[in-house]
Amino acid sequence: MRKTLTFTLALLLISLVSFGQTISGIASQAAPLNSGKAITAVLTYADDAVETELGTGGTFTTNALAYFPASDFTANIGEDLFMMSVAVGASSSITSFELCIWTDTSGHGANPIMTQTVTNLVDGWNQIILNSPYTLGTTPIFIGYKMSTSGYSIGCDAAAHSSGNGDMLQDPTSGAITALGSIGFGDISVKGHIGSLEPIEAQLYSIDNDLIVTASATEDIKGTIKNNGTSDITTYDVVYSINGGTPVAAYTVTPSSPITFSSMHSFTHNVPADLSAGGNFTIEVTISNINGGNDANTTDNTLSKDLLTANELYTKNVVYEEATGTWCGWCVRGLVGLNTMAHDVTNGTWIGIGVHNADPMVVTAYDNAIGNFIGGYPSGIMDRHSGAVDPGLPSLQSAFNMHKVMPAIAKVEVTNKSFDATSRAWSLDVVSTFGMDLTSADYNTALIIVENNVTGTSSGYAQANYYSGGGSGDMIDYDGRNYANLTNPVPAADMSYNHVGRVLVDGFDGSANSIPSTITYNTANSFSYSGTLPANIEPWRASFVAIIIDNATGHIINATEVVLGNVSINNATESKYSIYPNPTNGIVTVEGTKDAQINVYNMIGEIIYSNDKSNENTTIDLSSFAAGNYIVKIISNDEVTTQKIILTK
Repeated sequence: MRKTLTFTLALLLISLVSFGQTISGIASQAAPLNSGKAITAVLTYADDAVETELGTGGTFTTNALAYFPASDFTANIGEDLFMMSVAVGASSSITSFELCIWTDTSGHGANPIMTQTVTNLVDGWNQIILNSPYTLGTTPIFIGYKMSTSGYSIGCDAAAHSSGNGDMLQDPTSGAITALGSIGFGDISVKGHIGSLEPIEAQLYSIDNDLIVTASATEDIKGTIKNNGTSDITTYDVVYSINGGTPVAAYTVTPSSPITFSSMHSFTHNVPADLSAGGNFTIEVTISNINGGNDANTTDNTLSKDLLTANELYTKNVVYEEATGTWCGWCVRGLVGLNTMAHDVTNGTWIGIGVHNADPMVVTAYDNAIGNFIGGYPSGIMDRHSGAVDPGLPSLQSAFNMHKVMPAIAKVEVTNKSFDATSRAWSLDVVSTFGMDLTSADYNTALIIVENNVTGTSSGYAQANYYSGGGSGDMIDYDGRNYANLTNPVPAADMSYNHVGRVLVDGFDGSANSIPSTITYNTANSFSYSGTLPANIEPWRASFVAIIIDNATGHIINATEVVLGNVSINNATESKYSIYPNPTNGIVTVEGTKDAQINVYNMIGEIIYSNDKSNENTTIDLSSFAAGNYIVKIISNDEVTTQKIILTK
């Protein structure tokens, strides 16, 4: 199994936090830091645009230090270290934060020569002017911070570990030191800026239009600027051009309040762009005339962005694939996270899949593929984007909210589905439909079989549980089950596993030639799949997840999930039974069920309703149960039909 945490770091992090099986990553995107003319040098290990955290979880306190020998700043002796930049994640979990400079190489973080309290941190890079600049001499220095937090928040860079003492975490109570480089991580995301700031220095930070937009004659051009100078910005001009054409007239922006140092301001140009012709467009935006005068550094005043226009955009369904294993005691939070998301998101836009490692539920090809994206357990990926996402519920909710608003240029559906309960043969068509014409398209469909309520009797099905005893806090599933009150491990007899990835039907990357290279808008592209359901999968607990993969990026651009015995909530029923209303606020009618056995299950496989002598029309009252997804199973004359229903409140 993959366990990336070494024993040394384990001791430190257990003493600090006691909740990390390994270091897991969560990516937060940050714009490149502007240096400006007045900054003569930058002490830095961390230049990556994407900073990764050390995961999420319980409370800890640490000192984070980046070491710089005097040789790093020989040319700058006598100049001031006047500003520091730090990248953090899960900023809302930080309860105290102090910037520090240390020169004591034996005590390391014990005796800082400078501290400065910082509040209102944001995820990603934060620039902070020092209240008392530090004049560089011939003494080596450490720069970094002291932090107390209710969740891992330390920003780490993936760059190669530097020489000397490098970057370190220190337990401020015991003084224990761990060098990040020794455990495969790069550097603390800290930068020290030498020099001074110019009074007027504005940066065009971003163009905020979506990469994919609906073709329209009125597309507003939006962006954000950042103030990197000491003077407040009270006015600035914005111009833009399309495909290298004549720029539109300058739009003078007057913010409602001055833009202070390191603050952002968003704008919308007053002349909308005409993108009605469709196709690809390059938008170039420039800011100028800052406070009616000149900008100290104009190299960061222009950005360009390619926009793709679509005739139609579709509802985005989000796929989260979690790396987990029964051996992983912290993976309990993934069990809770995926169960709760499945319970709370009832409109079909959330699809969770547990990809097991080194336990009886492992699918080796799936496990190996997910292992290329993560650094430890538990962890996972959202829509196969880079940057691992912790499976704790807050992280899942945040990443899901970000992904579900991403524009989807295609939809995917499952049609012509059939299943023979005797031979266990199944077949279906995965149909992709795009919202635009495309040439030289490079997309695949892929199909994954997922199963709920997987159980086993061997010790491999027992779940390691590091939340046992409550020392790491509660870990409560949506149904009230608190793993803090359970043993370590939880016996196999007391465990059932949901959302388990069981079969990659045609590989992780999907099926070649499943989507044509020339795509016509609103034309269905169908690809047929068939197979035999493995004997160890219960049909009524199984579902198919169909996805569309952009081969250029590897990203999942849309997905759908359908249960094996019937179609999903988003598709017309294939069953001879009529189940309505669906969604329902409590009362469900099932027609055509005379003498059939009817069972209703919650999403962890528990029977909440059973009737083995049903009438032609059977009424089921679910009003006393919590809102969420449920499965109706109908058994009649050796035929088994299942269908998902949604209970709303």
